[in-house]
Amino acid sequence: MHFGSPWPQGKFEWITETTEIAPGFHLILLKGPWGVDLDVMEISLAIDTPDGIVLVVGCSHPTLEKIVETASATIHKPIHLVFGGTHLLPAKRDEIKRIATALRDQWKVDWIAPVHCTGEPAFALLKQSFGDRYLYAGLG
Repeated sequence: MHFGSPWPQGKFEWITETTEIAPGFHLILLKGPWGVDLDVMEISLAIDTPDGIVLVVGCSHPTLEKIVETASATIHKPIHLVFGGTHLLPAKRDEIKRIATALRDQWKVDWIAPVHCTGEPAFALLKQSFGDRYLYAGLG
């Protein structure tokens, strides 16, 4: 199928569900709210490494917890690193603390590196929760 791409000879394939696209590389697809009443499919990348899953998230509209849960269930390994947007900017302080604690204690996430759409309060609470296993990657 040709989409008017700058790569007309490229082979593009629609991905509609969580899929391993190459050995150890999984696209995690989950629906999440974006805007007022629009649900969109969001893609995260879960990479199977010897240390566990490196999870690269976009904006985490489906919720970071659902993305972590799906990646863990797909690869059957713990999460070594979550890198990307956490969508915690609109969250209240208590909710941010609950999510940070769940990621650390329930999901056993080793490292976290939040970026855009996290917000200053969430950056601070994630740093407090993860300590020296927190990497400030924030942009935007």
